[in-house]
Amino acid sequence: MFPLFKRIVCISYKKHLLISLIIRLILISYGIHHDQISEVKYTDIDYKVFTDASRHIVNGNSPYDRHTFRYSPFIAIFLIPNLTIHHSFGKVIFSLVDIIVGLLIRIIVKYNLKEYDCYKLRYFKRLSIRDESQLTETNQKFDRKMKEKMKKSRKQGMNIMGTDILSADDVNVNANIAMIFWLYNPLTIAIGTRGNCDSIAGFLVLLSLYFLQCRQYPFFAGLIHGVSIHFRLYPIMYSLTFFMFLSEYSFYSIEDRKEKCSIENISGKQLKNVESIPTSFSTNNEIVADGGNTVNRKTIFRKEYLHYLVPNSDQLKLIFGCISSLSILTWFFYQLFGYKFVFETYVYHLVRKDTRHNFSLFFYLQYLTAWVKNIGIWQKVLTVLPQIILILVFFSSIWIE
Repeated sequence: MFPLFKRIVCISYKKHLLISLIIRLILISYGIHHDQISEVKYTDIDYKVFTDASRHIVNGNSPYDRHTFRYSPFIAIFLIPNLTIHHSFGKVIFSLVDIIVGLLIRIIVKYNLKEYDCYKLRYFKRLSIRDESQLTETNQKFDRKMKEKMKKSRKQGMNIMGTDILSADDVNVNANIAMIFWLYNPLTIAIGTRGNCDSIAGFLVLLSLYFLQCRQYPFFAGLIHGVSIHFRLYPIMYSLTFFMFLSEYSFYSIEDRKEKCSIENISGKQLKNVESIPTSFSTNNEIVADGGNTVNRKTIFRKEYLHYLVPNSDQLKLIFGCISSLSILTWFFYQLFGYKFVFETYVYHLVRKDTRHNFSLFFYLQYLTAWVKNIGIWQKVLTVLPQIILILVFFSSIWIE
């Protein structure tokens, strides 16, 4: 790590939150001046759409009377202070939410680093008593390699368990790095200060992940996830991932994740209460259970394990929470604004052909070929191919390991 970057990372995360907020407030102030002197506005056009929709609500009308307003009514309601307090009120709110997103990133990364250390520690704990006759050839080689590493470290007066477990300072540094890459990212700064509401969508997604992974409250995670889908339709793509995370066949089983006490007992090389840590550890496609024996891990890649998708109690809580919040919000706003709300908020985004307003890597290609007839299937293949390659690489890495 470069010395200057290391010094920046080691600054208190609270100072980073404050500095990044000040940067955003300065840009909001600059945007007011820029809009007055330039024909090309700093403020996002959608921000004007939001404000106009708020004006319709204040006048007792539907926000969808404003042409091109295709968002949740929440946006129009939240930004009523644009009309009553100051026209930059919404930008300040979006920027504050952006700061909270950075804080959530730090919390989630920090939690995951500690959780992963628990599993590494559990592995080292079971390594010395494992019966190699019960393991596959790949795991036998891995075990021998790790045992040699442990033996060598003891000769050098080192503790391999301590060196492989991150210290509290290391955890904080890595969590700060993740937060910093969000807080000082020019793209995220510009999006919030120009008046785009994407920071709220990101906040809802990360908040549902926080309740699901860090707090282990699947019902609350489902509630927030339903709100995020209502707010912006795209978070629905995370639903299957959240569902699978709670499966008993996940890499970290439900029982393992419920051992919260083990995470709090790890602090760098001070390994306390080792005996309280669960004694089952997952490696490759096997589970090392008490006594060093192994059992085959069930995996969704086999047809006979399709019951992976059969929900358990935690998954049912997630589903119920999501359906509850999403259906209640949909019903409530449908009563207020009718079918136009359903079409503009949900249906339109399924049938739209947007070549001018998206962040796709293939934006310019789509823009140039939008009205070209008989473009052929090659463009669709080109846009989907990178994702397919990534998925194949990830799957192959799972099997190789």
